[in-house]
Amino acid sequence: MTRNQIDPHLMPFGINPISPMLDRGWGYGIGVVTDASESAFPVNDGEFAWSGSLGTFAWADPLDKTVFVLMLQQSPSNAFDVSNEFRRRLFEARMR
Repeated sequence: MTRNQIDPHLMPFGINPISPMLDRGWGYGIGVVTDASESAFPVNDGEFAWSGSLGTFAWADPLDKTVFVLMLQQSPSNAFDVSNEFRRRLFEARMR
């Protein structure tokens, strides 16, 4: 479920040409980081995540044993960019 299921010759995978998800593949119902060097955020290969339509977001990183669940009800879901801001601050705190 948490390993990339997209065939390598179909990578990179993405449905939005503005943001083609160069760092991610797709497991069974969940996004999976396949190339951390292509990510806009500090991530590890093997990290997996899911986001819902109204801001719900969850991610887990098996490498550093981090799990995060954010439950929001906001429309549009990216109105305040809460999940990305939280991830940025968490990364900064881990680097201290």
